[in-house]
Amino acid sequence: MVSVSFDEYQSVFQETIRKDQIVTPTCFAETKGESSGLFKKYRLNRGFTNYLLDGNGVIIAKNISAAELSAYANKIKG
Repeated sequence: MVSVSFDEYQSVFQETIRKDQIVTPTCFAETKGESSGLFKKYRLNRGFTNYLLDGNGVIIAKNISAAELSAYANKIKG
């Protein structure tokens, strides 16, 4: 799982990671915000949104719950 933040300030991202006690090496900040190539490639919108991508980078689900994510993970595991 990868998390990308589009906060324009690295300090905001780092403070959020600290407060939420996130200890994963798969959290990244893209400080170009809406100007980011990643933001444009996936035609993202502002606000809090989650996307589930397949192995080819294609969006297969949007704004899924933790239970739905678990179901997808179990389906992949077989």
